[in-house]
This record gives sequence, structure tokens and C-alpha cells, in this order.
Amino acid sequence: MKIKKPLRTILILFFIIINNTLIYADISKIDSLKKSLYNIKEEKQFDIFIQLSRNYRNNSFKKSFFYAHQALKNSQKFNNKENEIKAFRNLGATFKSEGKLESTIKQFQKALAIAKKHDNQSQISVIYNEIGDTYLSFKKYKKAIESYNKTLDICKTDSLKIKSYIKLYQIYQDQDIIKSKTYILKLDSITSKIKNKKFRAEYYLISGNYYNVVMVDYKKAIKNYTLAINIYHENNMVLNEALLSNNIGTVYEKMSDYGKAMKYFMNSLKISKKLSNSVQLGKAYLNVGLIHYRTRNYKKAAEFYNKSLEIKKNLNDLKGMALIYNNFAILYYYQENFDKTKEYFRKAYDIYLESGNLRKQVMALGNLGELAFSLNDNNTALKYYNKSLAIYKTLKDKEGISYILLKLGEIELSEKNYEKAEIYLHRTLEISQSINSKKYIESSYSLLHQLNKEQKRYEKALYYHEKFLSIHDSIYNEASNKQLAEIQTKYETHEKQTEIELLSKDKALKEVEIKKQKYIKNGLILGSIIILLFAFLTYNRFLIKKRSNKLLTEQKNKILYKNEELNQQKEEILSQRDLIEDKNKNLENAFNIIKHKNKNITDSINYAQKIQNALLPPEHYLNNILNDYFVLFKPKDIVSGDFYWVRQHNQKIIVAAADCTGHGVPGAFMSILGTTFLNEINHLNTEIEANEILNILSHDLKKTLHQTDENHETRDGMDIALYIIDTEKQTLQFSGAYNPLYLIRNKKLCQYKADKMPIGLSHKKEKPFTKHEINLKKEDSIYIFSDGYIDQFDKNNKEKFKTKRFQELLIRINEIPMSQQKNVLDNIIEKWRGDVEQIDDILVFGVKI
Repeated sequence: MKIKKPLRTILILFFIIINNTLIYADISKIDSLKKSLYNIKEEKQFDIFIQLSRNYRNNSFKKSFFYAHQALKNSQKFNNKENEIKAFRNLGATFKSEGKLESTIKQFQKALAIAKKHDNQSQISVIYNEIGDTYLSFKKYKKAIESYNKTLDICKTDSLKIKSYIKLYQIYQDQDIIKSKTYILKLDSITSKIKNKKFRAEYYLISGNYYNVVMVDYKKAIKNYTLAINIYHENNMVLNEALLSNNIGTVYEKMSDYGKAMKYFMNSLKISKKLSNSVQLGKAYLNVGLIHYRTRNYKKAAEFYNKSLEIKKNLNDLKGMALIYNNFAILYYYQENFDKTKEYFRKAYDIYLESGNLRKQVMALGNLGELAFSLNDNNTALKYYNKSLAIYKTLKDKEGISYILLKLGEIELSEKNYEKAEIYLHRTLEISQSINSKKYIESSYSLLHQLNKEQKRYEKALYYHEKFLSIHDSIYNEASNKQLAEIQTKYETHEKQTEIELLSKDKALKEVEIKKQKYIKNGLILGSIIILLFAFLTYNRFLIKKRSNKLLTEQKNKILYKNEELNQQKEEILSQRDLIEDKNKNLENAFNIIKHKNKNITDSINYAQKIQNALLPPEHYLNNILNDYFVLFKPKDIVSGDFYWVRQHNQKIIVAAADCTGHGVPGAFMSILGTTFLNEINHLNTEIEANEILNILSHDLKKTLHQTDENHETRDGMDIALYIIDTEKQTLQFSGAYNPLYLIRNKKLCQYKADKMPIGLSHKKEKPFTKHEINLKKEDSIYIFSDGYIDQFDKNNKEKFKTKRFQELLIRINEIPMSQQKNVLDNIIEKWRGDVEQIDDILVFGVKI
């Protein structure tokens, strides 16, 4: 059975869920709170009612609402306005947990009215913050921003300002990276001025999230997470340390460094066990299971998922159980057990249906729809998507409606129902533009381009393709990066002087205190040492004197004997000294000569490296003609025997990756010859085919190196993979000398073999190179390479990386962006070889269609 793109949306929803932290009610604590109601006065029961309401919030709306209402009645009975405000706020939070927006806002507005009437500024700012949180959870971003800005206008406490900055950052992180960076800088400014290290740790945590999610700079993400975790560790905030260990583990998981990911997840597991924290322990088990799933150890993954599931069941945590059912579904999906996949998605859906949580229901229906669509069961997919659409309309969630209409359009397009597909896609575009949802605008343009292209309406197809490119480029354009840098500089300049003054003052105070403590400590230590030393010396004086007399007698005899030997050796040493001095001078002169020559040679090779690099295609040239690509180029020495070559003629793009005989200087000479010949061939024959290029290249190389003369034949040559892409016809020609071409499509790798003869080296019977012709599809990935990656020995110098492992690695990383593929390939080969020397030049060239 042929499967479509593997549940991309399901996985996105899955990872959104796995990063949410859930709060659970402790049953024994609830029982204790209920008993305490009978032991205190009625006017003191308010706080107990609030705590009971909060503890029931995640597993029983009715009970949570009952105790929230009891708290309100208690506050009104005793005319306690402060408590009445808190009671309405608690009622709002209760309705919010049930996904009821209007009821939630209504309760907060009641609390706000009382706070304003009594001019309670601290409560007003808190309520605006909670209203912002509510609108944010319901994706009402504009109203959320208004509420958070009102909080910032009123509040005077740093903690509430920090919370508001964090939430504003979260809103903008997916919409406007400039503004999201602005709030990161504001967090930096405010947390650097206050002494509470917890807030500084929060800044590092949010910065880590920014680099992790927005900028996809995993090294900086880990750096910031590590700064946060160090603060938590120093302040014995072990639960926060467990949470951060999970974050760092998740980043390493994204980098495919599963060893380090497992290390941090296990640290979280260890801390959670020590704290007997069931909530965090359940999450840690889940993440450890995820790593086993990533490494295809499905049996172990299921074992840890079951451990997590058992904890969720004991806590009666239905939401957590649904999350794990989703994980099991995905586990079975990759084992191609689609019946089990559907069964576990249904289990998750049934829990959400029973809880009445419409947002979770619509997410589960989307998963079931994606599963059916991926299995080409379009009728079932339509059934689930139409149910989802009805719920999104009830929720008045325009973003959700856009998503479902997009999926309906995609299904109709796959069925060639162009008229229906076009209606759905235009409706998606209209709604997405009204809410400025760039990701769905981009997807709509992409599918409309495909639809018009299939109908041979090329003018419209070109129009939508240009629209797609425009919106795609606007998300991360050069102007945004420049503006981002300007904002960074502005804030750093503005805050630097204040920061220096604060640090200087703080440092001076600390130094005074440290010196004071140091004097006291050193005085006590010194006094103790003097007393002990005096006692020790007095006690040992007699013993030492006695031993010394005995030793002196023995040593006197030895010295007399040795003195005679030394006199004899002295004469020998004096005679050899002059000889050694002469030899030393000769060696020093030879060393200086070698050093000078070595410097001249190294300088020459470094200059040769500049020449060789100048012959390689510059990055800006590649960026102009290739949309998504990477080049992993790691010479063994200063100069390389591997080289890559790219040229464009009209709609055709020629790409080559070559491995010349040897590496270092000999290989570099051959690479320069290869580049020069390819340039000449390309200049003289612009419409030439791939195999003809190799035929001419081989002929020219043999002629230049006189390889046609049997008596003087050199053994120099090159292995090469070369292909030509016709961007209009979407076809590819490939020809190779020993080096193959890999094409990955729908997670399957197809190898196009090269001819088993090199460029040059005419000892074999001469024959023309073979041409392979390939029809391309969107999202195809093409890889050509030298043998350096595959032949590299591991850190024990026993095993090569080998072709099979290389192919499996390319399949595994194929779906991530090409720039990230380069980083993964580089990290893995460096980890593989450890301290073992790189044995050959390494070159891998990847291009995505």
C-alpha cells in the first residue's frame, strides 16, 4: 500500500501536546482539605473552598464549579470584597479549564468591576493579565495583546511585568520575529536589574525557547537552557531542574543526538523519582519512551509509554491518558499496524468526547482524518474533516476553519475534483488573509498553483507560484533580519551603562563582604595550624634528631665511596661535553633550516587553498539558482582533492561532485584541472548532455596527463557524479564515474548507479559513459558525494561508516530542511570518528526539488 506524506499534521499536533505541562489533583490532599472544613470557623473556610476548586479543576468540572461557587457565597456572606474578587477570578479559571470563553470572560469582568469600584490597582492588573491569558488560550491574539498592554500600563510589580512580557513573546513568536525579539530584550533588561535569580532563570528559559522554536539555533537554545538549569541547581529548585532537563533533552532529540537527549531525560526521571513527583515522573517516562521510538526500539518505547500510562491512570488524569494513546497510535503507525493506530486515536478521541472539551475533540478528529487521508481512504477522511469543521464553526475559530478547508481542498485536488477543490482553497485563502495566518496563506497558494498547473492553466499557475514565493520569502526576509539586529543594538546600547553600574556596585559590596569573611576564616585557620604545628614539631624533634645521627653516619661512608666514583665520571663528562655542544649546534642549524622551509611550504599551500576556494561556486551564486540545498565540504588537509561544480544555462542547472586521485596538494592539482576542463566544456557546449560531458572530460584529462602513451601512463584520475536538472520539464539527466546518485522520494531511497570506470586512467578498454533520465517530483531530494564520508573509520579505528548506514541516515533526516541536514551529517561523522584522524576528503551535496 502506498502511503502519502506521513502524518505531518498529526506529528505537529503530537509535539504541541507533549510540551504542555499538566497539573493534577492529589487525592489525599483533597480528603485532607475536606476534613479541615469541619475544624475551622465558617468565615475562615474561603481559602479551603478555593483550594478544593483548584484541585478538582482538571478532572471534575462539576466539583470544581461547586466549590468555586461556595467560595463566592462565603465572600458575599461576610462582605469581604477582596475575597469576592478572588472568587470571581477562580470561577473564571474554572470555566476556562472547560473551554468556555464567554463564561470565563464574564466572571473576570465581574471581578474587574469590583476591583475598579474599590480602586484595587494590584487586583486590576492581575485580572487584566488573566483575561489576556484566556484570550491567548483561545487564540484571540488581538484581544490578548490589548489585555497584556493594560496590565503593563497599571502594574508596579516586576513579577507581573515579566509574566506579561513572556506571554507577549509567545504571541509574536509565530507571527512577528522582530516583536518577539523585542520582548526577549525587555525581559533581559528587567531581569538583569533585580536580585531574584528565579526571574533571571525565566529569561534564560524563554531565550532558550526563542532560539529553539523561532530561530532554530539549537546551540544557543542549549546555552540558554543550561544557564537557567544552573540557577535552578544552585538554588536547589530541583523540580525546575527536572523540567529544564526535559527541555534540553527535547532539543538534543531534534538534533538527532539521542544519546545526550536520553541523558537529560534520565536526569529528569531520576529527580522526579527522588521527589516522588508523579506528574513529572509520568512526563519523564513518556520522553524516554520517545527516544526509544526515535531509535526504532519500539518494544522499549511501548514499555516506557505503559509506565507513563499507569501513572496517568492512578492519577485519574484523562488528558494525560489521551496524550499517551496518541503516542501509541504513532508508534503503531510506523510499525504499519494501521488498525492499532486507528484504535488508539479513537481511544484518545473518546476521552475528549466524554470530557466535553471541544478543542481536544477537534484535534483528535484531525488526527483520524490525517490517518485516513494518508491511507488513501478519502471518504473516511472527509467524514472526520467535516465533523471537525462543524466544531470549529461552533468555536468560531477561524484558524481552525482555514486548516480544515485547506485539507478538504487537498482531498478534492487528489481526486481531480478541480471545481470543488478551487472553492475550498479560495475560501481558505479568504479566511486566512482576514486573520493574517501566513502559514495557511502560503499553503493555499501552493495548492492553487498545483491545481492550475494540472489543469494546464499555466498563466494562473505562474501567478499563484509567484504569490507563494512572495509570502514564503516575507516570513524570513533580509529586511527583517536587519531590523532585528538594529533593535538588538538599540537595546544593548541603552541598557549597557545601567547594567555596568549595577554590576559594579553589586561587585563592590560582594568584595567587601568576601574580604571580611576571608579575614575571619583565615585567622581561625591560621591560629589552629600554628598550635597544631608547634605540638607536632615539639613531639617529633627528639625522634628526628635520633634518626639524623644514625643517617649521618651511614651517609658519610656512602659519600666517601661516591666521591671517588664522581671524580672518575667528571673526567668522562668533560671529554664528552665539547662533542655534545658541537652536535647540538649542528642540530639547531638543521632545525632552523627545516622550520624556514616548512613555513614557506605551508604559506604556499595556504595560498593554494585560496586559489582552490576561489574556483568553487560562491554561496551567493548557489543561493540564486538552488532553492533548498546544502554542501558539506570537509577537506582532510589544507587543500582538497574533492571539489564541487555548479552552472546554470537558461532553465538547466548542472551539478557535479568529484573525488580526484589522492588528497592534499596532489589532489588539489587534479581538482583544479577538473574545474578548468568543466568550465571549458560548459562554455563551448551549452546544450550538452550529462554523459557527453564526462566523455569529453575523460578525453581531455587523458590527453593533458599523456595517459595515451602506455610507456608513460600516469595513474591519476577522478571519480565523479554529474547531473543536469531541466526546471521546466522537471527532468534530470545523470551520469557517473564510480560515484552514484541517490534520490529520496516518500521516504524511499533509489540509487542510480555509475559506470565502473573513472575519468582518465586509460588502462581499460574505452567506452562511453551511460546516461540515466529521471522524472522529478516536488519534494524529491537528490544527493551526490565522494567516498570520504562512507570510508571514515569510527573512534575505535575498527569499522567504516559504510554505505548502508549512510543511506539509512539520509532517509531518517530527509524531511528536515537541507541546512539542518548538513549540521546533522557533520555532527554525526564527527561523533563517529571521535579522535581518529579523518582519512580522506569529505563531500556531500544535497538538493531538494
